[in-house]
Amino acid sequence: MTNQNTSFFEKVYVQTSKNKTAILGAVVLIVAIVAIYGIYSFQKSKNEELAQTAFYNAEKILKTDQQKKSATVTKKDEKPVIVDTANAEEALKKVIEDYPETNAAFQAALLLSGLYSEKNLNKEAIDILSLKIKNLSESTLLNGVAMLKLSYLYEKNKQYDEAIKALDKIITSPQYSEFKPEALLKQALCYESLNQKDKAKEIYEKISLEYSETVQGQQAVKYLSLLTGQS
Repeated sequence: MTNQNTSFFEKVYVQTSKNKTAILGAVVLIVAIVAIYGIYSFQKSKNEELAQTAFYNAEKILKTDQQKKSATVTKKDEKPVIVDTANAEEALKKVIEDYPETNAAFQAALLLSGLYSEKNLNKEAIDILSLKIKNLSESTLLNGVAMLKLSYLYEKNKQYDEAIKALDKIITSPQYSEFKPEALLKQALCYESLNQKDKAKEIYEKISLEYSETVQGQQAVKYLSLLTGQS
């Protein structure tokens, strides 16, 4: 009987030891994962900090160039002074290339697309911005701003169908609800440009009813009045 009891307790001890080993292994694994995540988060944070510094320096270059323009007084008959933003553009491109996964790179793409647009380089502006939007893994407010900007560029380039598609992503995404009135208004204007007046009218009516307290709601009432007056 005593030997049987001893055998039983030995089995329990062995099994408990195995369980302890398994638990210890799991704990070690969890600690390792937490440590790796901590290192990754630190590196990501450090990378963002470096990217923001590079973006800030690019902005300084641009501001310096713009100050040169404002300091130059042109006579009435002279052509307006054109700002040479080549240095700023190169600095912004470098931020995008060196720190592609950062918010600073996204901000740089927004600013760079604006500079291209001012020069009527609409294709280049669209390419740089659409690429950054495509590469962004998260749906952020910054992404919403970028899509609004992209739709403006498409509209400026008379690519109304593409503008409508970009705006539709904002309209149908709950996380971009604060941009929805603006997106709807821009979409209605695009439909007007495509001579799809019934669709534009439908959207103007929607905005004026659902967003009557907003600036876009008030603008929709005016556009609707103009549109129905043309019919």
